[in-house]
Amino acid sequence: MTEIFVSSSGIGGTRIGEVARKLADLGFDRIELSGGTEWYSGWRDDLAALRAERGVQFLCHNYFPPPRRPLVVNLASLDPETHERSLEVLADGVRHSAELGGRRFGLHAGFLLDFSCAELGNQLGRRPLFPREAAAAAFWRGFERLERAAAGQGIGLYVENNVYSARNREVYGLQPPFFMTCHADIEEFTSGRRAGLLLDLAHLRVSCRTLGLDFAG
Repeated sequence: MTEIFVSSSGIGGTRIGEVARKLADLGFDRIELSGGTEWYSGWRDDLAALRAERGVQFLCHNYFPPPRRPLVVNLASLDPETHERSLEVLADGVRHSAELGGRRFGLHAGFLLDFSCAELGNQLGRRPLFPREAAAAAFWRGFERLERAAAGQGIGLYVENNVYSARNREVYGLQPPFFMTCHADIEEFTSGRRAGLLLDLAHLRVSCRTLGLDFAG
């Protein structure tokens, strides 16, 4: 039977316990815990209670659990502090996935620049990009470390394609500052890698429109 998980980011709210309970009240018993909420001390207890009461299944995804100090997670960052903090956030997500009974964890492919939380989802300012090969190597080094930790906890890792918006094309043209925005880029970035693909079709459709590519082709 196909398992369909609904994302917690589809419901407004800053406390994941309240968001997850709203989804459970709507009849959803498989919930992907994603971005959009804030850290608070009782979030683990809230989710554990909902799991015990309703039998809700959870998956953690990339920005969850949210770090106490906000960060745009970028495993391809060439800034050592950003790279290590990103790895810590993702490792925390893997660990909590295991604790909540999940068996998969999805993370976003990296970016060729670092940016602030305020810019997330908005138009990015122009800045120099990381060398592509070096950023890709940083991502996969971090991924391999994360993979070892995940394997010990029975968690499979999946890499999600990024979205390239028309607003960011105004700044960066036909050279997206993100990895994995179209089919060719996905093939190149994952070539020779064992990582599973978490294909976000909405991301891919938007990126194809931005880049003038045929989504169906």
